[in-house]
Amino acid sequence: MVDVDGAGDLLRRLAIPRRTGSAARSETIDMLAAELERLGYETKRETFDVSPRRLFAVTVVAAGLGWTALIVFPLLVLPVPRWIALAISVAALALVGVVGYGVAEGLLPSGQPTVSATNLSATKGTPHVWLVAHGDSKSQFLSLRGRVIAVVLAGLGVVGLSVCLVFRLAGPVDWWIALPVTLIVIGAGAALVRDPLGDDSNGAVDNATGVVAAMVAGAMLGDRPDVGVLITDAEELGMEGARAWVRLPRPGEWFVNFDGLDARGRFRIMEHRGRGRARNHVTAVAEPVEQAMLAADLTPVRRPLPPGVLVDGVALAAGGMSGVTLSRGDWDTLGVLHTRDDVLQRTDVSGAMAAGAAAARAIALLLG
Repeated sequence: MVDVDGAGDLLRRLAIPRRTGSAARSETIDMLAAELERLGYETKRETFDVSPRRLFAVTVVAAGLGWTALIVFPLLVLPVPRWIALAISVAALALVGVVGYGVAEGLLPSGQPTVSATNLSATKGTPHVWLVAHGDSKSQFLSLRGRVIAVVLAGLGVVGLSVCLVFRLAGPVDWWIALPVTLIVIGAGAALVRDPLGDDSNGAVDNATGVVAAMVAGAMLGDRPDVGVLITDAEELGMEGARAWVRLPRPGEWFVNFDGLDARGRFRIMEHRGRGRARNHVTAVAEPVEQAMLAADLTPVRRPLPPGVLVDGVALAAGGMSGVTLSRGDWDTLGVLHTRDDVLQRTDVSGAMAAGAAAARAIALLLG
């Protein structure tokens, strides 16, 4: 498993469309369980029902912002009493937020069907550190690059509308100022609404390479009972697998999450701080990982998550753990993620193997 041929073969078997709940996703779970058991791990499957309500909530908010911009525009430029204009605009924006939150948290019906998802964990004892990667894939109208751009534009548009509302207290706003802001919000919202859950991406970089990295590290640390492997499901549905996993008490306070490891670009170390006492422990993981990568001439950068991008590390940190997410890529990588262009032919296992090996060395140093 640690050799290039074994890792390459695993990547080839993983790089197929495998949306949560599909037959292909079940097949990859079986394959990974067999591989982990061959490495001497005891595997456990935890099945849970999940719906794409969080993805649907994004489309609800995006559509709501577009309609709100259409409502607010005439209130900005016409001589409507200022307090009426302000009250309607604020109420519309607040309603979008409340409805979006309610759908995301299951407090309001979303009409989305539920499917069965499965988290796969593997241990040899009581883990102090977990090697994590999500095993599902999806496709959508926007690539991850397009989604980042749309989220940034939507945020800027909402800020612009808010600024216009402040100036509206002094009188109507010129149409040539309000119109561009309105169009930005409508355009970004329309882009984010489109087709968030397809199944025609092979997910080679997102996240077959991440799974390979976790398996490489798991093989290198296979003699340690204080390291576990966790392959989550439904990450593409809003990190539902990681959310389900941290709902129960778990051993271990640290994790290394692998997500989006291309064979090009710079390695990125993204920190996730847990709650309470674990909040200050993230550097215990981040620093040895960075040092291990530097020692291997991998030149990583420590940066936060880009806007509009979420990974399992966010949910694990919200559950009280601390750790890092390792990724690798460039602007072109973001342009293929979540599309049918995320195929095996444009990448290889080099990034995954380098990340897995560096994480293994860092964890061995961390645990002593």
